[in-house]
Formats: sequence, structure tokens, C-alpha cells
Amino acid sequence: MSVVIWRAVGMRCSAILVAVLWAMASAVEACSVSGDFVRSSTYEMVEGADAVVVATPIKEVGDEPGSTSVQFRVDFALKGKPPSEFIDDWAYIGRARQSDPNDISVAHPEGFMGPCSRMTFEEGRQYVVFLKRSVDGSGTGWRKVHHTFWRDGEDYHGPDSLWVEVLNFYIGVEAAEPDRMRVIEVLAGHLPRLERPGATPNERALAADIRDHLSSLSPWKPTAFLIEAYEALDRGESPRFGIRGLEANQEGGPAQALTDAVFDTQRPPFDREEQKFYILQSLITGEHPEAGPFFERIIAAKPTPRQTGMAIRWLAGNGKLARAYDMAEAAAVGLANLTRDEAALLISDILVAMSGDLDEEAWARDPYVASRWPTLALSLQVTGEELGLGDGGWSLTRPIRELFTGDWRADPRISLILAAGFDEDAEAWAIAELARALPLADWRDEADPVWLPAQMLVLGYGEPRDEALLDAYCSGGKTGRIVIMTALAQRGDTIMDFMLLERLIEDLPDTSGLDKVRDALTFRYAEMTKHEEPSMFGGRDSDELMNLIVLIDSMLGSTIPDHAPCAGG
Repeated sequence: MSVVIWRAVGMRCSAILVAVLWAMASAVEACSVSGDFVRSSTYEMVEGADAVVVATPIKEVGDEPGSTSVQFRVDFALKGKPPSEFIDDWAYIGRARQSDPNDISVAHPEGFMGPCSRMTFEEGRQYVVFLKRSVDGSGTGWRKVHHTFWRDGEDYHGPDSLWVEVLNFYIGVEAAEPDRMRVIEVLAGHLPRLERPGATPNERALAADIRDHLSSLSPWKPTAFLIEAYEALDRGESPRFGIRGLEANQEGGPAQALTDAVFDTQRPPFDREEQKFYILQSLITGEHPEAGPFFERIIAAKPTPRQTGMAIRWLAGNGKLARAYDMAEAAAVGLANLTRDEAALLISDILVAMSGDLDEEAWARDPYVASRWPTLALSLQVTGEELGLGDGGWSLTRPIRELFTGDWRADPRISLILAAGFDEDAEAWAIAELARALPLADWRDEADPVWLPAQMLVLGYGEPRDEALLDAYCSGGKTGRIVIMTALAQRGDTIMDFMLLERLIEDLPDTSGLDKVRDALTFRYAEMTKHEEPSMFGGRDSDELMNLIVLIDSMLGSTIPDHAPCAGG
């Protein structure tokens, strides 16, 4: 934000920032995860590791001050053939609370903080660590695996400790039975012995850990196991080993409660339909290429919108992007008939399917999809806005930019979307075009060329944008003031935009044309309140608009104070 605008709104902004930072301060220590996160079970940690070792931290390493890397010496291996040393990039040496040697049902407390896994180790102490070979061959070629919310760096309490006993048991099972479906039966076969009357505390602890594994329908389970559980639910039955509750994938405790409150987290009941959806998520986020016949049955049976989204994602992730696109295009036709939540989920699934892996653009590498996806992406963006979804956190600007012809006025929808995506070319054109069009503008004419660059500029971000807005307001006379305030009312989408608009309204030299700003705010308020829900602090974003409407109503016909932000006051 420019210095002049900051002066104009700084006092109000500082008070709001203090409130926000105070509310967020305690949540900073917490570990937040995505909605589809699934905590690994102990067996899955063992199965996924190339080596399980007992290691001792030697020293902190790194060239940068405050380095958070620790070099470990491998003392001996429980599984695999590890290196003699490795470096953990998410750790430091210091005083550390020790793990409870008699409780394997929870992770070390640091597993719920910061990077979501233990990070503090004492020099000279021994720890049980899971290692994976680095695919890029960097460093020693090995890295410590960080398992969110679970036991990936627990203290070593000796060869007869409960944690080591459990790990050795699982390592033996994995070595003896390569068939992953057979492993399920082997583990289940141990439960009668471990849960018998008179079982030892260690045996009961192992039994509970096995049940945690068997009831976790995670992405790492065998495909047949997941499909079997889904089909049981579809018949109205319970899966053989039940389903682990979603609380196992959450941090829990006061920090979780605060995070939920700050971000207004709403979780639907984990009923039968949610359980089925949970399994579908595991089938698309894990590696399950053999799930094709299962998804074909879902597609053939008139799938729900959620099932459709999952099927599109599975097809796209398993070498069938063109078919996934055709299915997405057909599904998009009925978006207007869905609920807002259904539409939001389906649009999100289509976007993930077309984008591929994180930061990749799968659609651009398929000629058939590349020739069609940009048009559908624009349609989805517009439909989402019509349904009051905003941009849903989507990133559709890249495919939509493929539709740009070089003329910013050819299709205002594309221009506004690219401006909202902070397109540098869009901002540069808007700044230059606003300066050109403003002296000739008629703010009473809704079709005047000045409105497009003004709205595009409001959707942008950064100091050049702020300075251009203020310059147009201060040097454009009455037309400049009305155009900038109306554009902020029409397109402003941050609290800073609304605070700026409030200050500009308060500091007007006269109220002429202010009714146009009020009309824009009233229309925007009506559109926003159709679908709006409370924000993170319990209020509504539309409250800011209503406050501005009330301010304008109080000013129309009243005396205007003699001060203006253009003088830097």
C-alpha cells in the first residue's frame, strides 16, 4: 500500500491488525493440515520406510544463521540398509521432553506443532527414526520421513521397550508376507491372542495399534481392501474392521479448537455417505490404477455430484485425461442445478483433475484437452461467481489467459479475471488506460470506457496499483473521485479496499455523485448477502458494505468537513 493511502487509513488499520494478530497468535504454534489429510498408521510408517533406525543427533549444520538442520549418526538399523549418517532439515538441537515409554497411542507433543512432526532433539540421546531414499539423489541420498501427528522421532528406550517391540513385530510381518492383502489377514489373525483375557499391557497396546491400522481406510491401503469397505457401506453394512474416526486425522486439544474457531471450520457428521466419500478420496489420492472397473461401475450408475468429481479425478490421475475432460464438460452443464456446496466441490475436483499434480498443468500437455479446457475454465469461473462462490481459491487464470486475444476490451470477463489474478500485463494496461480515459470520461454513462480499467485496477494488488488509484482520485476532479469510489464499491474485495473507500467518502469536498457510489454498494450488498456466511470472527463481510451505505446516507444533504486525503493528511 502506498505511503499516502497508508496515512489515510493507518490508524484504523493498526487497530484491526492488532485484533487479528492477537487472535492468531496462539494458533501459530499449531499444525494445520488439508481437509483430505489422513494420518499414517504405525504399520504404514514401517511399510513406507526404506530404513528404520536408531540414531543420535551429532550437531546442527548449515551455512545460514539460525539453521534448522541436524546431522544424525545412525547407530543401528531395525529395518533396511541405511547410511551411516543423514541430515534432518526440519530439526534443531536443544532440551527436549522425552517420549512416554509406556504409551504408543499418541505422538510426541511436538508432532502437533510447527512442521507437524518432532523437531527438537538432545545431543547424545538416541531416537527411532524412519528414513526414505531421496529420489533426486541430493545430499546423502536419504531423508528423514516426517509423519504428521504420529510417531516419527520418538525417544529410544532400549531393545525391550514397547515401541521397539511393536516396530520389530511389524517389520517381521512385512518381511514374511509381501502380499499386502494377506498382511491384513495376518494382522487380524493376531488379534484374538493379543486381546484374550489376561493379555499383558504390551499385548493390548499392540492390539489397539493393529486396530488403528485396520480401521484406517487410508490412501496406502490395498485397492481391494478399500473397495470392499466401500461396497459394504453401499449395502448398508459396516466395513469388517470399522472406520477410524476423523478425529485421528486432527491435532485435537485446545490448539485444534482455537484453529477451528479462527477459521470457522465446519465439519459434516461422519455418517455413511461421508465415510463412502472418505474412501473415494483415498482411492484418488493414493496409487490405485487397478480401481478402474470400480469407478466404471460408479459412472454407469448415475453418480452423485461428489461421485462424479471423484471419478473425474481418478480418470485424470490414471492416464485418461481426455475422458476426464469430456466427463467434466458434461457435468458442468448441470452446475446451476446443484446446491452451492455441491457446485463448489465439483468445480474444485474438475480443476484438480485438469491441473494434475501440484504446480503442474496437465491440461496443457494434452492437445485435445488444451484446445477445450480454457473455454470450460472461463465458464466455470463465471458460473462460480454467479452462484456466489467467489473464486473458491481456484487458480483458473492460467487456462483463461489462453483465451486472451491481446485486446483488453474484447471480453471484459477475461480482463477482469486476469486482473484479479494479479496479471502484470493487465495491471499495466489498466494504469495507462485509466490515465488516458479519465479526462474524457462521463461518470454518468455506464458504458463509458473508463469503467473497465478502473475496475481492473481495483482488482489488482500492490503499490503501483494503490498509487494509480489515489492519483486518479486526487487529480481527476469530480469524475476521478466518483469513478474510483464506485469502482471500489463494485470490485473491492479486501478490508483495506473498504477502509480506503470509507476514508475517501468521509473526505469528499461535496456529495455530488455520491448516490452513484451508494447504488453500487447497495447492489453489491444484495448480491453478497444472497449466499453469505459468517466470517472467521462471527461477523459478515457484507457488514463493511452496510456500514459504508449508512455513512453515505448520513452525509447526503449534510455539511462536508474541510479535509482531504490528497493533501497527505
